[in-house]
Amino acid sequence: MRHCRLSVLPDGGRVTVRVEDRSPFLPVVVEPAWDSVSGRGLWMLRTMCRDFGCEPEAGGKAVWFVLDLDLGLDTGDADGGAAG
Repeated sequence: MRHCRLSVLPDGGRVTVRVEDRSPFLPVVVEPAWDSVSGRGLWMLRTMCRDFGCEPEAGGKAVWFVLDLDLGLDTGDADGGAAG
C-alpha cells in the first residue's frame, strides 16, 4: 500500500468514504482545543455524516464515514442553472 488509499463507494442514496493508511494508531474523537491548528477533523465530521468509524487492519487502519446524498439539492437558481 502507498501512504494512504481513498475509496468512495456510492450505494443508492448514500456514499461511503474510506481512507486507509499505515498508522496503527486509531483516532480518538475529542473536543478540540479551539486555539489549536489541528485536531478538529473527526470532531466536525461526526456532526455532518450519518455514521463514521475506524478499524484496525493488517498493516494500518481504516477510517470511514457515510453521507446521505440529497439528490434534490436546491442550488438556489430559479432556472435550474441554465445559462441565458
